[in-house]
Amino acid sequence: MVLGLAFRVVPTTSADGFRLRGSALTAALDAAAAAEAGGGGGLVPVAVVATSGTTTSCAFDPLDEIAEVRQGGGACRACV
Repeated sequence: MVLGLAFRVVPTTSADGFRLRGSALTAALDAAAAAEAGGGGGLVPVAVVATSGTTTSCAFDPLDEIAEVRQGGGACRACV
């Protein structure tokens, strides 16, 4: 928990340079929406956090790709 909020980490892989890919984000948002719609008590997305440089892996998330996913709508309330 961070600030009293449960969170879910969207997995990244070394094959993608540890970058948050739009396909992984879409899958996570779709899973959250399905759990919420099905009454499964899933987590409700409130923010997407991307980085433009990670200290440990020097990963730069493809911000344009992530923005495209967010422009598609979904449950997320904000994109940080």
